[in-house]
Amino acid sequence: MKITTTYLWGSDADVYRASILVRASAPLTDTTTGIRVLPQTSRIPIRDGQLAMTLPASDGPAIKAPFSYSVWEVMPGGRRFMIRVPSGLGAAVQQLHALEVDEPYQSIPVPRLNSRTYNWMNW
Repeated sequence: MKITTTYLWGSDADVYRASILVRASAPLTDTTTGIRVLPQTSRIPIRDGQLAMTLPASDGPAIKAPFSYSVWEVMPGGRRFMIRVPSGLGAAVQQLHALEVDEPYQSIPVPRLNSRTYNWMNW
C-alpha cells in the first residue's frame, strides 16, 4: 500500500535532513511461499515536505501473524509511534497519520550516519 504525508515547514527539512525511519515489529512470514523476512530499519527521506512510501499490509491474508510498524520522524519535534497497514484496500493511498494505533512504541535500532558520505547505513 502506498502511504503519503505532507510536512508543513520551510527549508528546515533540508538543513536537518528530515526523514522517517520505519521498521516492522515482527518478522514477516509469507504462508504461501514460506519465506521469512526479518525486520530491518528503512529510512525514507522527506523531500520538499512530501513523504511517499510503500509498505506491505501488516495483516494480509498471506501473512502468518499480524504485526505493526514502528515509525520515527527524524526531524525537530519528530514523534515516535506505531502504525498498522490494513490489507484489502488495493492500491488506495493512505495518509501516514491515519494509520496510527494506540500501541506502545517499539524502539528502532538507529542506522549510523557515515560522516564522509552522509548516507544512512544499517548496523
